[in-house]
Amino acid sequence: MNKLSINPLELDKLYESYGFLKRESENPLVKIYSFRSGPFHNADIVLLSPDVSGKKELDVYTKAGFSCSLRKYKSLHEVERALFEGFFDIEKTIKNIKIEYEKYAKKVIRNSNADKYEYINCSYMVNESDTLGSRLIENIYDQLQSDTPMLILIEAAASYGKTCTAFEIMNHIAYQNPNQIPMLTELSRNRTARIFRYVLLDEINKSFPTLNYDLVKSHIHKKNVILIIDGFDELLHRNEKGKENFENVEPMLETIKELLYGKAKIILTTRKTAIFSGDEFHLWIDDHIDDFDIVRYEINQPTASDWLGFDKCNKLDECGFPVSHLSNPVLLSFLKSLSAEEFDTYCQHQDKIISVYLDRLLDREKERQNLLMEPDEQLSIVKKITSFLISEDISTLTKNELHKQITNENIELLKKVRGRYFAETRPTIEELTNKLSMHAFFDRKGNDESLIGFVNDFIFGLFIAMSAIDDDTGEWLTNEYFVDIAVTSYMAQRKSKKEALWEKLNFMFEILPPEFQFRIDVLLKGGLFHKYCDTSLNQLRAKNIQIPGEFEMENITFLDCQFADVKFNKSLLNNIGFINCKFYNCDIEINERESNTIELYNCQSDSSEFLSNFQSISNEPQTRKTNIDFHRMVLERFWQQGRAHLKKKKPIRTLYTGIGKEHHRNIADAIEDYKKDGLLTIESDWAAINLDRITEIKEILGRQ
Repeated sequence: MNKLSINPLELDKLYESYGFLKRESENPLVKIYSFRSGPFHNADIVLLSPDVSGKKELDVYTKAGFSCSLRKYKSLHEVERALFEGFFDIEKTIKNIKIEYEKYAKKVIRNSNADKYEYINCSYMVNESDTLGSRLIENIYDQLQSDTPMLILIEAAASYGKTCTAFEIMNHIAYQNPNQIPMLTELSRNRTARIFRYVLLDEINKSFPTLNYDLVKSHIHKKNVILIIDGFDELLHRNEKGKENFENVEPMLETIKELLYGKAKIILTTRKTAIFSGDEFHLWIDDHIDDFDIVRYEINQPTASDWLGFDKCNKLDECGFPVSHLSNPVLLSFLKSLSAEEFDTYCQHQDKIISVYLDRLLDREKERQNLLMEPDEQLSIVKKITSFLISEDISTLTKNELHKQITNENIELLKKVRGRYFAETRPTIEELTNKLSMHAFFDRKGNDESLIGFVNDFIFGLFIAMSAIDDDTGEWLTNEYFVDIAVTSYMAQRKSKKEALWEKLNFMFEILPPEFQFRIDVLLKGGLFHKYCDTSLNQLRAKNIQIPGEFEMENITFLDCQFADVKFNKSLLNNIGFINCKFYNCDIEINERESNTIELYNCQSDSSEFLSNFQSISNEPQTRKTNIDFHRMVLERFWQQGRAHLKKKKPIRTLYTGIGKEHHRNIADAIEDYKKDGLLTIESDWAAINLDRITEIKEILGRQ
């Protein structure tokens, strides 16, 4: 008798994981498993040896009413693939994924009035390293080939192409690996999406309605199912002060952590929020550094030249349009779709380019839906819906809720509009409301066909900004997410409108994270117009501004920041530390006051002269008096208490996690000391332990 190539116990376990019931068999070389699906009874008769036929078992179960299949497998892996392909219906699922991608592409074409859909590659960063080229999708796909569990975080500002990237990854996987299922779920902020665990379970159940969660989870672990969660930040809700905090995101991350086992790959897209650049998140990363890998991508600001080419950009520049602020893919896609004649017309009205764009959409809606409603009347309805969403802290409504909101808030206007139709074509109030709920500004959101929200963050952001500007209470308040998409959408507005939004945001300015305050100043005012002191600013990207700006800047630590074409006024900078920062084409304003302290730790520049001239330490560096042993704390980042082994190499950023901002300079001092001593080597954004001195490290840490 031939030796069995398949372990019977492992075979039982595998079939039972798919919900099969193990049946008794008189022949140990014939395994029988039954499965019931509704009124249908199926039986797999698995032959463990070529010496048996299974004919007897086939006859018995066929007569008993089972739909039977004889299975001859060479290995357990072959069994697993067959069950996976059968239950997950790979061929049909991949076909549906490609259809879903095409549907999304058509929606983008429709909304942007373009001729075709084209994914525009932008430059990006990986793990906060230098900017890379434009193979983002391929680079991410390469990461998926690893057999270690991995969380891939894709960050970008609002409307910078996160959803497009998520769909592009899904489509790329479907074409490159027909045996792998990319599961894309789009999240949205709505009344029911309060507990992320249930939201995720619900999305998985919708994607695989006939399969139980444990089975799907096991295939996530095996990397047969790649989970892509788009809009992760949409489920972050504010606290009583309107701020998002890590307490909201940690339970969500813990839910994801439970899936990061085996070979699992989970991709999250999120806007670049302060939560993911703060100490608490990096401490969470550090806690799980041995459990799974984390790779962070940051999509850089799209450039007009990527979309429009040199000629169109040159025309915009010649007519005075701030091309550098034209970075929204929605607006860029619209301009890209224009004919040469239309584009020239828009250039003549460059100061009103966004309002003209909106007017075009509103006029088109009148024709598309035979909607006898003027643009300003349509706008008034959409503004009221926006105000309601802001007040409820949500971004989606059910269709019934949207209908109710339109009708209740605009009944007199709806009656007036009805009167403009001829009697034979006059719609009812309900029919008119239905037209408005299908307005070009709205769209169904995510996998839930019952939810409706704004078609994209650009349009939503414009209306949030309008809501803020229209507010006359002087106390306009909302959450960080809504502020972010409003500010991003207003970047290409004319100066007066940006300043009007900046004024309205002043009421809630102090409750926003320092990095966000900085960003609002720069994007809406083109410089710094608030006083920044006694804090830490993390992962900023500053370009073409003056620092500090209008006020003196004191007691600030810049951590992992990038500065390009920035002029620093040393006379207005006092007790400033730059840790792991990069400077490109930066300049220093000449001044007479040189006593201010400016310290640089592991910073890089395209000019060594800039670094030497910028650093300014009063007399001799003073020892920072403290009872805390920061040198030991640095080493403990590499070898945590309770861990059997140390990590040889770590991102420098993680050496600061869990340390109060007031002590970041102490940590930098300790790293610098170890670097000079040779205990640590620094390369770009990474620090590595000198393993030749492991005995010394053990003594410092008190390890055996």
